[in-house]
Amino acid sequence: MQKTQTFIRNLVAIATLTAAGIAQAAVGLYNTGVDAGGNPLPLGTVDSHYTVDGGDAYAFDASGNYPVGPWLGDNPTSAWISPTTTTFAISGATYTYATSFDLTGIDLGTAFIAGRWASDDPVTDIRLNGNTLGLAGGNYTYWTPFTIASGFTSGINTLAFDVINSGGGPTGLRVEFTDLRFTPAVPEPQTYAMLIAGLTVAGIFLRRRKV
Repeated sequence: MQKTQTFIRNLVAIATLTAAGIAQAAVGLYNTGVDAGGNPLPLGTVDSHYTVDGGDAYAFDASGNYPVGPWLGDNPTSAWISPTTTTFAISGATYTYATSFDLTGIDLGTAFIAGRWASDDPVTDIRLNGNTLGLAGGNYTYWTPFTIASGFTSGINTLAFDVINSGGGPTGLRVEFTDLRFTPAVPEPQTYAMLIAGLTVAGIFLRRRKV
């Protein structure tokens, strides 16, 4: 009996760890300006993970091009994105950059995001699912850190950054996520029973095939 209980606990632990890894990979939260593999996109490529005011966001692979110099330079982790391929936009306008991710099956009480942003000009607000997080500021010459530990919802979540272009000229946003914690919700007892029953049936089937 004790060996059976130990086996079940180990089985549940393995299943939970596996689910945790799958959940984090499947959430779909990406740095700005990267492809599905996390590699920075070339200049002018549409970033499929972000929108600007509901339209396309374009990666700006600096490679020594203006306005990089005053802007933070390239790295292998992220790239700037902009509403245009030239990074120039309307003076006085506020642009909303948004990305969505899926927390279906995640324990929302343990969900946590940490990251950092740089922007031209400052971020006026960061919103999760339409609710302000009370975060603002930043600059294009340095990173500004942020954390999110509440306000998540089951299913699709939307994270939005409002960036003002107060002085005209170049505008853009860069975001990197430095810590993502998404733990699968603990299955109900009947789920464990179904899992064990399924494994038992599979074991019987395999034994019969060997015979």
